[in-house]
Amino acid sequence: MRRSEAYRWLAVARHRAALTQRQLAARAGVGVGTVRDIEQGRTLRPDRDVLRRLAAGLDVDLDGAPVTAPPLPRLGVLGPLELRRGDIPVGLGPIRQRVVLGLLAVRVGEAVSRAALVDAMWGEAGAAPASAANAVQVHVSRLRRALCRVAADPLLTAVPGGYRLVPDEVDLDLLAFRHDVRTATYAAPTSPGRACELFARALARWRGPLLADVEPLRGHPAVLAVERERAVAVLAYADAAARSDRNAEVVPLLRELTAADPLDGAAHARLMIALAGSGRQAAAFQIFAGLRRRLADELGVDPDHEVIAAHRRILRQGDPGDLPIPRQLPAPIAHFAGRAAEFATLDGLLTDGDRPRVAFLSGSGGVGKTTLAVRWAHHVADRFPDGCLYINLRGFDPRGSAVDPREALRDFLCSLGVPPQRVPSGLDALAAAFRSRLAGRRLLVILDNARSAHQVRPLLAGTPGCLTVVTSRDQMAGLVAAEGALPVTLGLLGPGESRDLLVARLGARRVNAEPEAADAIVGQCAGLPLALSVVATRAALHPQFTLGAVAGRLGDASRRLDGLAGDDPTTDPRTVFSWSYQSLSPRAARLFRHLGVATGPDISSAAAAALVGLPPPDVEPLLAELARAHLVTEAVPGRFTLHDLLRAYAAELAQAAGRTAALHRLLDHYLHTAHRAAIRLYPHRRPVLLDEPVPGAGAEEIGDHDRAMAWFTAEAGPLLAAVGQAHDEGFDTHCRLLAGALVEVLDRQGRWHDLATSQRTALAAATRTGDLAGQAQARYDLGFACTRLAEYDEAIVHLRHALDLCGALDDPAGQGRAHLELARTLARQDRHRAALGHAEEALVLFLGAGDDAGKARALNAVGWYHTLSGDHERALGFCREAIAMHRVLGNPRGEAGTWASLGYAYRHLGRHAEAVDCYLRSVELCRTLGDRYNEGETLLYLGDAQRTSGDARAARESWQQALLILTDLKHPDAAEARSRLTADGVTGEP
Repeated sequence: MRRSEAYRWLAVARHRAALTQRQLAARAGVGVGTVRDIEQGRTLRPDRDVLRRLAAGLDVDLDGAPVTAPPLPRLGVLGPLELRRGDIPVGLGPIRQRVVLGLLAVRVGEAVSRAALVDAMWGEAGAAPASAANAVQVHVSRLRRALCRVAADPLLTAVPGGYRLVPDEVDLDLLAFRHDVRTATYAAPTSPGRACELFARALARWRGPLLADVEPLRGHPAVLAVERERAVAVLAYADAAARSDRNAEVVPLLRELTAADPLDGAAHARLMIALAGSGRQAAAFQIFAGLRRRLADELGVDPDHEVIAAHRRILRQGDPGDLPIPRQLPAPIAHFAGRAAEFATLDGLLTDGDRPRVAFLSGSGGVGKTTLAVRWAHHVADRFPDGCLYINLRGFDPRGSAVDPREALRDFLCSLGVPPQRVPSGLDALAAAFRSRLAGRRLLVILDNARSAHQVRPLLAGTPGCLTVVTSRDQMAGLVAAEGALPVTLGLLGPGESRDLLVARLGARRVNAEPEAADAIVGQCAGLPLALSVVATRAALHPQFTLGAVAGRLGDASRRLDGLAGDDPTTDPRTVFSWSYQSLSPRAARLFRHLGVATGPDISSAAAAALVGLPPPDVEPLLAELARAHLVTEAVPGRFTLHDLLRAYAAELAQAAGRTAALHRLLDHYLHTAHRAAIRLYPHRRPVLLDEPVPGAGAEEIGDHDRAMAWFTAEAGPLLAAVGQAHDEGFDTHCRLLAGALVEVLDRQGRWHDLATSQRTALAAATRTGDLAGQAQARYDLGFACTRLAEYDEAIVHLRHALDLCGALDDPAGQGRAHLELARTLARQDRHRAALGHAEEALVLFLGAGDDAGKARALNAVGWYHTLSGDHERALGFCREAIAMHRVLGNPRGEAGTWASLGYAYRHLGRHAEAVDCYLRSVELCRTLGDRYNEGETLLYLGDAQRTSGDARAARESWQQALLILTDLKHPDAAEARSRLTADGVTGEP
């Protein structure tokens, strides 16, 4: 056996010997850390003598070790409770014993108190006998014995005050379901078909009702929460199915949801859409009529906005002109108390419908502005049938990275259905487009954490049907005076409201048992809701702590987070933060400190792992610990955010805690993963040489095209922030290369403003270091972005700079690329002859450089500009030679583009059959590559060729396919497909 394979051998052999790591270490006379490091791959070539001692402890021959690990025991809760080793079921004992295991399983990884287990076993009506605590211990002991028969390491461990099921040692179907749902959610924005497959796999794991044979847990909050997860997954599946023409497969699941809750508007709305999308429009209308009748009979209300919007969509048969209905509100905080007067003030705005309405919530940091705004928005959401927009403007981010109003407006316009390519550039134009998009609609807009009236004004709705809620620490007197905003100032909670919040989090029994300690906590937190929430969360996670101990610990903390919570030290939350921070495990505390290094809007678990230099599986429990301590929020599965006060606190702690090394690991993680993803999207992109990542950076594996797009989509905000941070903190090479890795994906997504901004930053970094090659690349990419934005004069300036720099660097291939982009820019202005000249210059340069890939691109470009100039016969030879070269090079993307050029030339020569054949070849290659945009564009031209050749039916089919794709991509060329269909006498519907 090779020493490099020791980690596989050791884990397998130990499991077969039914030994824990600690037991094996004792037998072999080595440290348990040695065993752990070998098994987890940290020690790549362990000492031969250590391996022999471990083999002796296992009673095996060192060179005769197995290489296939035994399967983990399988625990099933998505249906009847079952435990299996392989195919052999394991008995789990009487009903109360099954209750214990069932509750621990649905709360896997969490500490479950003995009191919670007693309540689950006997109910909460005081039916538990005096011996209940002993009974819990007996059942746990019996379960441990049963579990020991199927697992080498303990599955069930004791924690202070209760027990915990260890997630890493069991194959739990609930965890597999959650993993599939999380992956599907990430895939849905760019690959709805793939998302449908993942949602289907996740839901197929359910064998029946959750814990179907454990009757005492029916209706338990933990069980209801998991059942709600399933319902949410079904709704998300339906949304993805609607976008990928797979409506029929979700109908049975949606019927199940609507049968379980006959008044559930969200499920009924999606069922209506799924039925109509699968050709059963009459059935969809019957669903609507039945729901409307039940709501009127039972509640005396009309269907909600979601159902009405679905009904309208079906009536219009999915008219692409329908505007999307954004639903961007964050989830409300579960525990809320007080603010009745503020609620009533905000409610008063609902009756003032004669003018645009603005509410302005102000107050110090942590006083609960966001919580109130989001809570109230959910309370009144049904009054705004056209949706809710939300944005965190990051006005008081400790690094000063407030959101530019132009960026906010671009996001809003895209959410309202404006394709990214049609979003204007200037602030005035953006604001006008936003107001136009809202005209005649009823939307609620939340502008959270604003910096100033200057930042807010362009984002205000200009129509009476809309209402805007602004939150800020600034007083913004100008907003109140000039815009007529209704000021609502949030002060600290009173003692009664503070106590109510504690009761909401901890329960009345626990608070009333220690009234003096509860009052002390209220006093120490000084009525600051954020402080109370953090303290209450900590106390809830440790039921064995008395409130007196909690209050005492608060009183001992002394340091303050200067300047973030106003002049009054009693409202400064740092006391609470420091207490929670000091209560973390050492590794979780280190992770929290390092989270203050990242500047992005959120962070993935993999990127967080890079910050601390650990493998992602080791970081996930640390993030869970931070989330349980209320120090981070898992906004969506696998992605985490920090309140800005907590971010400031973490950043301060990070100043003296290896900050530069952590940032280096994070930037290496982003750069190397982005490079891998870019290669998956564009295998023939220009090679980029990267230094090896620093230890611990942990670049992610990007398996295929869909995974690359999903990763870029999820990480867009953090990656763009990382470009700016790399520039600001002197990581100039990272700045330039990371910006370069984003070019293709930002172009594909139509995010040309972001592309231009990131390349301007990259250019500044390259200029600062005198990096001429970096300046040339940034100038080229910036020229490309400006061309996309139709800023042609600026594009030509940058591209000519790139041309000159490449000349100075003796880089003929770089000069060729610059000439090709200049050609594209000129062709966009219908200067085809000038474009042809640049393409011919590029061809000469690529020939001289021996760059075959560049030569193939240039040949296609020369052919394309010949045919645009009217010389179609001459174009044929260049395009045919380009196709031959792309095939030799194995570049199907380049081949697909050239077949389309050749088809265009054939069509204009009247050789329609050959044109159709060329376009069909191009479409097939695009489909193989997953290049949906170019597939849609080519289908348009294929339809043109088919129509000209007399095959009207085939032309309509091609245009319909193009319309489906381009509408799904929200690309403006969908209008081209629609106009072709309309002109041909076909309704332009996707």
